[in-house]
Amino acid sequence: MRYEDGEVENTRELRRDLVEWIRCWQPAVLFTHDPEHPIPLYLCHSDHRVVGRAALDAVYPFARDHLTFSEQVSAGLAPHAVRQVWLFASSSVTIAGVDISQGFERKIQARLAHTSQTPSAADLTRSWRERASRIGAELGLTLAETFTILDI
Repeated sequence: MRYEDGEVENTRELRRDLVEWIRCWQPAVLFTHDPEHPIPLYLCHSDHRVVGRAALDAVYPFARDHLTFSEQVSAGLAPHAVRQVWLFASSSVTIAGVDISQGFERKIQARLAHTSQTPSAADLTRSWRERASRIGAELGLTLAETFTILDI
C-alpha cells in the first residue's frame, strides 16, 4: 500500500485504504498481526502493531458500515462483513496449530520478496523453519503455525 517502513500510523487514511481493500476483495477471513499480544512481547515492530489494530478497526465496524467512507459505497464498493480475523504472531493463541507444510515454501518466497527487510535469506528461512518445526512437533505435525481467531 506504499506506506513508508517504520512510519505507519493508525490514521483515517490507513483505515480508509484498508476498508477499500476489504470492500473490493470481500474476504470471509482476514489475516493480520496481533496488535495486543504480539510475538515478541514488547519488542514487536511498531508497524506490525499499528497495521494489526487498523485492520481490526477496518473490519469492525468500518467496512460493514455504509456510512463509513460512504464515497466508496457511492463508487460501487458495497459494505462487507468479514466473518473471522486470524491473528498471527500472537502470544494469545486460540487455535493450537495449522499444518503449513504444503505452503511453507511459498510463504518463505513471499516473505523474501520484502527485500528491504531480509539481510539474509538463509537465516530467515532457517529461523522460520525452526519455529514452524517446533510448533509442529508439539502437535504431531511437520510444520505448523498458531493463530488467535476472532469471530466477528
